[in-house]
Amino acid sequence: MIASLRLNCLGLERFALIHLLAFTLLALAGCEHKQTEEKYSPEYLAIKERFDQIDEEMTEEQVDAIMAGYRSFSVKEVTKFGGHGPPFKRISTRTKWYSEAAWTEWEYILHVYFDKDGYTVGKDIGALVK
Repeated sequence: MIASLRLNCLGLERFALIHLLAFTLLALAGCEHKQTEEKYSPEYLAIKERFDQIDEEMTEEQVDAIMAGYRSFSVKEVTKFGGHGPPFKRISTRTKWYSEAAWTEWEYILHVYFDKDGYTVGKDIGALVK
């Protein structure tokens, strides 16, 4: 009987310890998420939200619809790589730059790379200091 009670107590201690550890990890994760949001400007978060909506194989018209309200211009350049990341699956023949309509302390620039048929093959975000 005493051995049984001792095992039950160990089980409760282990249960409490696991839940305390889980609660601590969740609390830290919540703090990290809040700190991450506070590190970035509203302008960056706005363009990053649109950046995340752009997928490979989208047409230029689809990307333009996502980036409505941003300035854009394109340049002809043949490349297999964007600013960061792995090489593209296909060669890009044109890069289109999107930036904020109004200048702020930072100018965030989104690069979208298109193949010869007008489909997205890559993207990246850059920033320029005003």
